[in-house]
Amino acid sequence: MLKEVLTISAHAPRILFLTKKQRTSVLFVILTLLLVASATGCSFAELTRQKADETTLPEKPEKGISETAPATEQAQKDGFLRDAALRTKFTPDAAQVPDDEIVGFFRAAESALADKQGLEFVTLDGFSPEKLFLLFLAWTNEDTLRSCQNPADKLFYFSEAAICRTLDCYFKDYRFDITRCESYDAQSGMVVLPTVSVDDGALDMRFYGKKQNGDMVTYAVDFYTAEGNGASERLSHRKEYTLQCYDGGFYLLSANGVNTPDRIGEIGGICLWDAWDMLPKTLTEGFTDLGVVGVSRENYDVVMYGRDGLYVHVPRLQEGKEDTERGLGDRVCGIYTTSPDYPTQRGLRVGDPESRAIELYGEDYLWFTFGYEQQDGVITRIGFFTYYDAWGTDAVIVPPPVDYLPEK
Repeated sequence: MLKEVLTISAHAPRILFLTKKQRTSVLFVILTLLLVASATGCSFAELTRQKADETTLPEKPEKGISETAPATEQAQKDGFLRDAALRTKFTPDAAQVPDDEIVGFFRAAESALADKQGLEFVTLDGFSPEKLFLLFLAWTNEDTLRSCQNPADKLFYFSEAAICRTLDCYFKDYRFDITRCESYDAQSGMVVLPTVSVDDGALDMRFYGKKQNGDMVTYAVDFYTAEGNGASERLSHRKEYTLQCYDGGFYLLSANGVNTPDRIGEIGGICLWDAWDMLPKTLTEGFTDLGVVGVSRENYDVVMYGRDGLYVHVPRLQEGKEDTERGLGDRVCGIYTTSPDYPTQRGLRVGDPESRAIELYGEDYLWFTFGYEQQDGVITRIGFFTYYDAWGTDAVIVPPPVDYLPEK
């Protein structure tokens, strides 16, 4: 019989699991079927007491579709959740929630789905039941999970009702089909696992920034990986998680990977693909809106912001238009400077000789994201651009060809 391992961490669990054992006892099968009746817990003693009511349980109107529970009621009844203490800090503006604690919540989900391409969704349509089950394991506290163990065979039995009780706290609308879970046992009608243990996850995830829009808050989190023998680290990728917050909790609305900033394209601490609205105020303070300088991909106005010789281009979705380029809106798509006060990440400044630009970046690199202007062999303007930028009057350094695309 093939075996895997189930590992659950209080902060960042990495979850795998074993296939179920064969069960031949008729008496045991009858006992385990009683678990379906439990909607609020997994205690075997409680299930035994409910045996007489087994055939009179009401059916759910539509299997696996969550109801939006009143926020205040849910906040009082979420002691079975791993992050119950964190949820009490939430209000509609999420202002009192420590950033490192919410990153810990995201880390738990990402670690649980590490072997399933991580937590990534725009809508929950198509989100697999197996992923939902692994999130249930990551978000339910250890005592509650252990209460689902059958003393007779030491296996853990998770009913659909128990799984959905946790998922209902985090998702407003979803569909969960327990029969499609990898360790579903048709005889008992439950997911059956042999082991529950605790192990710390190792994902290096760090808070980058957040932006608020009413009761919606979006957190940006950077993922780092070690290079070589762990002697150095590099930014691997970035994700944004959008929550709808209320007093005592939140719903997870989306989790999306976004373009990772390349620090090579950095001037004044700001670089291409940075989320402009999430940058620290220490970087954006003093910038003024200089208006629209062009249109990108038909639906996005490219707005220029400027301060003391440093200029940034940011696409903004036009009112009433469809967000056709997901992840483009509000990202820095171009940045340039006319001031010697803002060197590039490699040390090039306005006022340097043209030869230094070629020395630092190479002639080939000049045709891609880097450009400069010079007069009499002296650099007068330096900038970086993406193929999503729009080149307004006197805002252009070296525009790419009209038909320029990344694959070319």
